[in-house]
Amino acid sequence: MVDQAPGFVDLEVWCSDREPGEVIMVSRWRDRAAFRDYMRSAEHAPSHARIDLDLDAAITLDRLEHLRTYDVVAR
Repeated sequence: MVDQAPGFVDLEVWCSDREPGEVIMVSRWRDRAAFRDYMRSAEHAPSHARIDLDLDAAITLDRLEHLRTYDVVAR
């Protein structure tokens, strides 16, 4: 679902090699406006409804305040 959103580039899910159970999701977007528009869209909630209930219960957003955006300066 998210992969069809305007401005979506890609998504990676990283598992920590030091903290068991720690998972970080990194999504890349064309720009901040595209990300903001998706987060406010009607498509956002259904995309999260497909998450397995046990996994959803384990997800904590205690670090959401660390959400940042970055510009690519080199490849």
